[in-house]
Amino acid sequence: MFKHRTLKRFNLEHAIQTFDEFVTSDSFALHGVVDSFLNDEENIYPIEFKLGGNKPMKGQILQLTAYGLLLQEKYNLPCQ
Repeated sequence: MFKHRTLKRFNLEHAIQTFDEFVTSDSFALHGVVDSFLNDEENIYPIEFKLGGNKPMKGQILQLTAYGLLLQEKYNLPCQ
């Protein structure tokens, strides 16, 4: 069904995708539920799904950045 939607062009076809991951950090005093992320055992790639095709707003960019920090801390892998 989604044959045209692959991660090969990003060289992430072997990455594991996880959905709805709860993340929390006492050091950042943040928590939330990440829509999805990819883990290729070398890096973490957070994914946030939003409705609408408009350019991301500042708050959405900050949210994705915060999720990246939380995932990086949880899995001890760099976030891309």
